[in-house]
Amino acid sequence: MEKRKHQRVQVEDLLVDIADGTGFFQGQVSDISQTGICVTDASKYTNGDTEQMTIMVSGKGVDFKMNVRPRWYTHGGERKTLGVEITVRPMGWSEFVTGLESDSGEDVSNNPYLGAENIKPTPIESQTEK
Repeated sequence: MEKRKHQRVQVEDLLVDIADGTGFFQGQVSDISQTGICVTDASKYTNGDTEQMTIMVSGKGVDFKMNVRPRWYTHGGERKTLGVEITVRPMGWSEFVTGLESDSGEDVSNNPYLGAENIKPTPIESQTEK
């Protein structure tokens, strides 16, 4: 059963640095919403007992530092994917995501959170929570 309340938007060229209280690792952001982020290539994630993590999402002229909590993860060999819920949204995050959610072909280049380059949003179909 689908539990998502917010549209997920597929993104490219956003990186994430994650501190889980015991270590530090990096990953690639594959999609975002108002309340969550999907991180791929999080190979150093250990699925510890961490209930809270601090992350820095950066790329395309933006940097957002926020608190998150892990909700699910999957792994296939060395590749791990991690879903996190944003517990404290930073200023500007909602506007950034809203600018990407436009799938009407509308020009989102005026969104001040996109930087000089334009991220071409591609809404993806809902995913089931794992």
